[in-house]
Amino acid sequence: MTLPRRIGDAGHRRRASGRPRDQHQHHRLGEALSALGLRLGQATTVTDDIDAIVREAEAVVGRGTDLCVVSGGLGPTADDLTAEAFARLAHIPLVRDPAQQERIAIWLKKRGRKVGDNQYRQADRPQGATVVPNDWGIAPGFALVVGGCRFVSAPGVPHEFDRMIEAAVLRELRLEGGGGGRRIFLCFGLMEAEVDARLVELPRRFPAVRVAFQVKFPEIHVVLSADADHVADLDGRQCARPCGAREPRIRHERPHVCRGRSRALAGSRSYPRRRRVVYRRTHQ
Repeated sequence: MTLPRRIGDAGHRRRASGRPRDQHQHHRLGEALSALGLRLGQATTVTDDIDAIVREAEAVVGRGTDLCVVSGGLGPTADDLTAEAFARLAHIPLVRDPAQQERIAIWLKKRGRKVGDNQYRQADRPQGATVVPNDWGIAPGFALVVGGCRFVSAPGVPHEFDRMIEAAVLRELRLEGGGGGRRIFLCFGLMEAEVDARLVELPRRFPAVRVAFQVKFPEIHVVLSADADHVADLDGRQCARPCGAREPRIRHERPHVCRGRSRALAGSRSYPRRRRVVYRRTHQ
């Protein structure tokens, strides 16, 4: 698998009341890709309609996307249409995998569940597509190349999706020397707009460095990422020092409310050797 230049997430998710089931899925995928120095190009939610899925997949190919991750639509019900839609997209038949059919039957019988014909729909995939194993649930995923774009489809169940994409996508990207790197700098005592203003020259000085901001009260996190050819540009002494940022040596964060006469709101951070620094703002 060659290192992708453009990555898209075409999220085909079952919708309830017009909202996707897992609204944070593309954020988690974006964070994982960012850690590899890669960027998620676009995230799209598509309704449960074959024509709509095919149109969106064709648009993904038309944008020159190298890798597209698809979530959901692989279950046993009539509105699980991902496999059928991609078979139509590639103009190939939908076939049933006997090995996956047997695995589904064993999985259900072990748990005392009824094995029905609709359960076997989860063993269907476009002819020629490779299986993405699911060791955490019933429905396997599949991977298929169409128009130069590699589509990887996994169930929408969050813990199944995350683990399957880790095994089928992220692990391969790391083996390819995937991406470059990411550095996170912490700023305290400044508003988001002030941090942005102090870094206004950074894109001109380091055009290959991507900048993102995350507000995590009482801090602003400046996230810098770059591809493998420009990792050296992430040196904090050059990049983020103009805003007075520092790199954290943090193991974990545990915010809490300090109770007392001043009703202070505080967050504590644990550092190596159990030293703690508490940021406090007193409400008058």
